[in-house]
Amino acid sequence: MSGVAIGGAAIIGGVGAYMGGQAQADAAKSAANSQAASNAQSLNVQKQMFDKQVALNQPWQDAGLKALGNYADNPAFKFSYNDLTADPSYQFRTQQGINALDASASSRGKLLSGAQDKALLNYGQGQASTEYQNAYNRSLQDYNTNANTQLNVANIGRGAAGQTQNAMQNYSSGAANTIQATGNAMAQGQIGAGNAQANAYSGIGNSINQGIGNATLYNMYNTSQYGVPATGNISQFSNVYGG
Repeated sequence: MSGVAIGGAAIIGGVGAYMGGQAQADAAKSAANSQAASNAQSLNVQKQMFDKQVALNQPWQDAGLKALGNYADNPAFKFSYNDLTADPSYQFRTQQGINALDASASSRGKLLSGAQDKALLNYGQGQASTEYQNAYNRSLQDYNTNANTQLNVANIGRGAAGQTQNAMQNYSSGAANTIQATGNAMAQGQIGAGNAQANAYSGIGNSINQGIGNATLYNMYNTSQYGVPATGNISQFSNVYGG
């Protein structure tokens, strides 16, 4: 074997070490990029689901907010004589009573008499006294029903807002974890690539050192001052010098 051959072998070994290390570095970077791309898709899906949930909850939140405003602006309950006379039930009952009195008076020929007028006045006063509490209770019930309806819708909106808040927290947490995982993957890719390149350089150095050692051994074998023939083989040199 010549010194040129030994040097060539060292170069080939160094090139092989470099190419192997470069391939490992490229593989590490590729894996990191693939992980980052996968995480980006995951983050996009999380965002789409979050936007969808917000959109679904929005009408309920809007209705709840409006109902809450109505409930807050609803004036305190009041009931007056005008409310009594405007009550449909009171109007119906009163008119039925008047019709009955008129029919009775007409049958006796006293429809337009003073007695009839007095009878109608007394009936109206009695009807007002009797029906006032009933009309009051009906009006209060309607007031409370309307107020409770507004409050119930407001509570539904509040629940929808709570769901949106939970979705925001879940999305922010999931997005943060995904972003962190992406950073970790990229960091590991860089570390892996760095280690692969470092190993490649180390392999190149080892190959060169091996080549230098082999060349030195070759030169020593072919130098007569060491007391061995200039012809022969490496095994002879090794046997003489304990190699």
